[in-house]
Amino acid sequence: FVALRGPDGRLHLAATSSVGGGSAESVIASADQLVAGGDGGVTRIDMPAGTPLGPGHLVLVPMAGLQSTVGLIVIVSRTRVKDLQDDQLLLAIGSAFGLSLENLAHRDELSETLSLLSATLDSTADGILVVDRAGQIQSFNRKFVEMWQIPEDVLEAKDDEAVLTSVVNHLADPEEFLSKVRELYANPEADSYDVLHFKDGRVIERLSMPQRVGGEAVGRVWSFRDVTARQRAEDALQASERALPAQHVEHLGA
Repeated sequence: FVALRGPDGRLHLAATSSVGGGSAESVIASADQLVAGGDGGVTRIDMPAGTPLGPGHLVLVPMAGLQSTVGLIVIVSRTRVKDLQDDQLLLAIGSAFGLSLENLAHRDELSETLSLLSATLDSTADGILVVDRAGQIQSFNRKFVEMWQIPEDVLEAKDDEAVLTSVVNHLADPEEFLSKVRELYANPEADSYDVLHFKDGRVIERLSMPQRVGGEAVGRVWSFRDVTARQRAEDALQASERALPAQHVEHLGA
């Protein structure tokens, strides 16, 4: 049977074949202590008649990963099988299982982290795009797609050039937009802020900064925020302020 080490640090029965679960559980507690106090090698226990799983022999094989021992393979033998005397073979099998299980655990953690990151990106009000130094799109959120109305087939290609070609038609000044993009890609350490004006009247703030890993710029992060409502409110306020002096002069003349 197989026992895996849980969050509490103890071994717990994970799978069993022909051995009764109750008997297996009773062996795991003592086996855990033996393995914990051992040298990481194969442990053999003689089980006399009248004891759980007896009469017979137990072979305890640690499932060792790169960082820790993730569990234990417990082999119940009624006779002394030759292959069960080969410690190198048993340890190799245990390591294969241990590395596989450790890798699965890391994948689960990575999957959970990526899921959280994706949910966070999708919940933000900004459109986010991340592009690597080779011009390949690494990440984007739903708001970015909606803001720029990018076709699905263009996104699937993950080619930043294709995205640029798709979005420039929305802009009042596409040449200025592309010029700034080229300038920033040529200067991977540079930060940038500017305002984009769309043909449909929208006003978008564009912020760009390097994506760094270990202090090195490995790509670029683009952030786009729709400030149309704010811009219109500011324009209306300025128009109102300009109108006040004229109204004051008219009042004095009256």
